[in-house]
Amino acid sequence: MTDILPEWLKEQDLEKDAAALPTEEKLSRLADLAIRMRRLENDIEIQEAQLLEAKAKLKQISEDYIPDLMQEIGVEKITLSNGLKLSCKFFASGKVLDDQAYDWFENNGFADLVKCELTVKSRRIEKQDLADVKQLIRDSGFEFTEKDSIHWQTLSAFLREHIEEGKPIPPSNQLEVYRGFRAKIS
Repeated sequence: MTDILPEWLKEQDLEKDAAALPTEEKLSRLADLAIRMRRLENDIEIQEAQLLEAKAKLKQISEDYIPDLMQEIGVEKITLSNGLKLSCKFFASGKVLDDQAYDWFENNGFADLVKCELTVKSRRIEKQDLADVKQLIRDSGFEFTEKDSIHWQTLSAFLREHIEEGKPIPPSNQLEVYRGFRAKIS
């Protein structure tokens, strides 16, 4: 019977290969672990969805319901009978929609808020003047990307200050602005 086997199979130790096959017990354990893994993945997916929902509810309570009610009552800070201290503070944040917003910041005396990020695909470069580096990169045939940005905390502070003081901010077609009051419990 072994004479009809291909040559490469004759060289194999068939008994050794048979012993290496997984047992029913190991296959059963593997199946159980796979089921547990799937259940945990599903649990995590459900919990992440619940977390997003809870965060949305918290945002609605802390940025809408409580500030509106405190404004209606006419208080900025209050200590409740249960000992919780509530306060509402103005907040503002934004998102740049158009690169013209960076021009607005520069043209209105806030150029120092705008940062230029240069990503170079190379192992290592020496720190030099950015213009020289860009030219060197171009001359060397390397690719790079350049991106202007304003750190979100810097932009939030700028917007909060300028909105509170009635100073100008970039137009709404260049900068999306979120503003309101947020309740805090202490």
